[in-house]
Amino acid sequence: MKKNKIILLLALMLAFTIGFSGCGGPQVPADDLPVIATPNVDPSTLERVNVFYAEFPADTTTWVLDDSTEPYVLYYADSLMSDRACNFSVNIGQPFDHAIDQEVLDAFVESYTTANVFITENLSELRLLNGQPVIYTESSLHYTDETIDYALENGIITEELMESLGGREFFLNTPPMDQVTVCPVIDCYLCVFTGTYFDQEQKQAILDAIAIATTDMEVF
Repeated sequence: MKKNKIILLLALMLAFTIGFSGCGGPQVPADDLPVIATPNVDPSTLERVNVFYAEFPADTTTWVLDDSTEPYVLYYADSLMSDRACNFSVNIGQPFDHAIDQEVLDAFVESYTTANVFITENLSELRLLNGQPVIYTESSLHYTDETIDYALENGIITEELMESLGGREFFLNTPPMDQVTVCPVIDCYLCVFTGTYFDQEQKQAILDAIAIATTDMEVF
């Protein structure tokens, strides 16, 4: 589990190395945008979780918070002890006073893929979340020598950690991982939710958790 956790955390930290400042004009939400639905849940299962720079509700019977790393990570409880443990986390960007529209989406995807050449973008589109347009992307991340060099140069991993895991071959032999990214504007900040998953059930669980989180999220 320890090695799997490190791989998943590294995937999140790599995904968060996006330098992005949006631009865009007035946005009129389109009625035909795909909707990220908020599931019906038992309110008694929801607790507010603090991720250091934000707080939001989460179903703590489904998700387990790990605050031992930065960013804090929520792990899908049903997969926690397997070699396919999925997770999601959120990164808070700079103050963002632009409406999310196609222009902002295009700029985000260009910045995302330019900064992270090891990430393959599979889908990018606008979706509606809580009645507001959000950035939505699906991608896959694969570890290459370039990925590892980047992580070492930026202090995401150390040579000591890499050697303790079995060296470069450990990362190079890791299968590609699927990721979903959802970016709403909360409290005038662009919030980047990124989840790593291995099957469609896990993907849906992440989207449900993000939808619940953004119904009552506070950015510090």
